[in-house]
Amino acid sequence: MIALKTAALVVAAAQMGAVVAGAPQEDCKALDDMGIELGLAFQIQDDYLDTYGTPEILGKAIGDDIAEAKKTFLAINALNDAGAATRRALLATFADRKLPLSHKMGRVKTIYDSLDIPEITRNIIAEHLARAAQLLDGLSMQEGNKAPYMELIKTLENRNK
Repeated sequence: MIALKTAALVVAAAQMGAVVAGAPQEDCKALDDMGIELGLAFQIQDDYLDTYGTPEILGKAIGDDIAEAKKTFLAINALNDAGAATRRALLATFADRKLPLSHKMGRVKTIYDSLDIPEITRNIIAEHLARAAQLLDGLSMQEGNKAPYMELIKTLENRNK
């Protein structure tokens, strides 16, 4: 879903620039791949911040993904990594429409923390950004033209809102 949503948008933006600039086919392919990596990193980070961010820093409420039981990177990995009892508890928490969001968030985060989901998620984000930087490095464009892309990668590395 992420690849068809956020990553597709980033790929389209990169491709438009490449086409307008008359970039070689190899660069177009690398920009496609880089767009996928950036889009995946952005969306996984967005999911992470919806659970582990703070409303004060984000400037918006958090917990929508948990409230709606969305199949985020965090939820999918937790369900895959959890034992049967923990999986049942997580699914029951997601399904409980009467449970106040603050309690639901607390239960889900406790499960995520016990499965090391925050660390796994941060590592995956870093891997996607590292691959994007590597792809950028391999482009034949002038270094000055790479700078905005590198700035975007650095911004995503430090993103907390």
